[in-house]
Amino acid sequence: MYLSIYLSIYLYTTIFCSYLSIYLSIYLSIYLSIYQFLLNLSTYLSRRDHHFPSLLSLSLSLGNMIPLLILTAALVSMGVEGTGRRVCYYTNWSQYRPNEGKYLPKNINATLCTHIAIAFGKITDTLGPFEWNDESTPYREGTFDQIVKLKLTNPGLKVLLSVGGWNANSKPFNRVLESKMKTVMFAEQAAGYLRKKGMDGLDVDWEYPTNKQNYNTFIQTLKNAFIEEANKSGKERLLLTSAVPAGKFNIDRGFDIPFISKLMDFITVMTYDLHGSWEKYTGHHSAMYAGDWETGPERYLNVDWIMDYWHKLGVPKSKLNLGLPTYGRCFTLESIHRDGVNVRTKGASTAGKYTREQGFLSYYEICKMIKDGAKKMYIPDQKVPYIVKDDQWCGYDDIPSLKVKLQYVKSKGFGGVAVWSMALDDFNGICGPKYPLMTAIFNEMGGNDIHGYPTNALPEKDTTSADYQHSNRWITDGFISWMTTHGSVSWETTTPKPTISEIKPTDPCLGKMKGFMPHADCKKFYICSNDLKSENMTQSL
Repeated sequence: MYLSIYLSIYLYTTIFCSYLSIYLSIYLSIYLSIYQFLLNLSTYLSRRDHHFPSLLSLSLSLGNMIPLLILTAALVSMGVEGTGRRVCYYTNWSQYRPNEGKYLPKNINATLCTHIAIAFGKITDTLGPFEWNDESTPYREGTFDQIVKLKLTNPGLKVLLSVGGWNANSKPFNRVLESKMKTVMFAEQAAGYLRKKGMDGLDVDWEYPTNKQNYNTFIQTLKNAFIEEANKSGKERLLLTSAVPAGKFNIDRGFDIPFISKLMDFITVMTYDLHGSWEKYTGHHSAMYAGDWETGPERYLNVDWIMDYWHKLGVPKSKLNLGLPTYGRCFTLESIHRDGVNVRTKGASTAGKYTREQGFLSYYEICKMIKDGAKKMYIPDQKVPYIVKDDQWCGYDDIPSLKVKLQYVKSKGFGGVAVWSMALDDFNGICGPKYPLMTAIFNEMGGNDIHGYPTNALPEKDTTSADYQHSNRWITDGFISWMTTHGSVSWETTTPKPTISEIKPTDPCLGKMKGFMPHADCKKFYICSNDLKSENMTQSL
């Protein structure tokens, strides 16, 4: 706790001093410019000839002030957005997890976020709470009020209520779209409800719309209601944001992107859940780039392609948030001797002790597995890690892989990131300091204007990969089935290509069992023995 307080004080003091020095320098320059201008003006007026050099000197001194005044106005207007958006999702069902997994508003470190989105509210004919304790009673302070109060510790914080989600489908949205009157009444009630609760906007998580016009009508009506409410109340307009899918099929089917991009304040792209236990093969659910073994539609399932696609379809980069997961998607391997990428599985992994969902583990459950001996592997092409323990395989993000994604966000000029979710980071410090992932995100982006970063190219290789063992497995099965939120696709592949990474020639069988292993030269191969055993890797925080 004290470390977290010290870190927060240190970071904010550093940021404050930096801005203070900038402001003082600018104001001193303005003062000197004004002094020079008045001096030149006095000289000009005192002369009878009013000749050209004096007039030129007067004009130049006035001209020197203009850029400084513009820069000052820009800095004054720069609020929390200037640091790059860091949208943090709070899940109101995480309160039901046992023991160290239980997550409540009191666990939130609000200094790590620019926005907190509460998932989820409920849509019927009106907007309202979902959980029994979301709203306050005379005897108990509700979740909504507890989170809104966090603005006292972070005055620039914005609180959003998110509606929809993967389980909501389109029914609640279509219900309020049955008539124009119902849609308008819902939008007006939603604006009043959000304002009454002290919130700052609505996050629309309608993940699978099948009718573009319905989606357009819904958000246009909301935007109109928010503008009207702001005009009447004299307060800042409520924000209208959205969380959108990453799958090309759902993007193309459900969204009129040029239209919605004009209405939304920002859009979070859910660049995760790209693979999972609904498939028959291992795959990382949030890879940065495509693997060299991937073909066909599988090459669409990576962060780089997805973010670029949303931008090319019409969303300004400044409005796009890259979704960052603090959890893993996990499998049970068909064979413990074949534990690489794109190898056969028997289904979902065993449920975690705290999250209690098969095929899904929080970061704090994953880092505990690493401490207990799980092998930590790395996929060089995709810039992401996974772990293997016995027949359990799990792809996730750690600090090095998040840094690659954050550097990508900054170099490409995207508006920010969104974290799903706060409750899945190591918020209790099971493996070390609290909130290791979210702190890394803050450190990489916090206190800096995200659009001020240079647009130099990213390095070809991740220099942090030395902390991992490298994946070096054959992809042997030639049939890929893809059935997830992206739609349903299946196809046969050509002869698969092995994932080869640079491994020292003196240790070609690192992490391998007995048998033959591929060589970088396709005319050669290695013979491995179980005498060469892999070392267990510890989590590096």
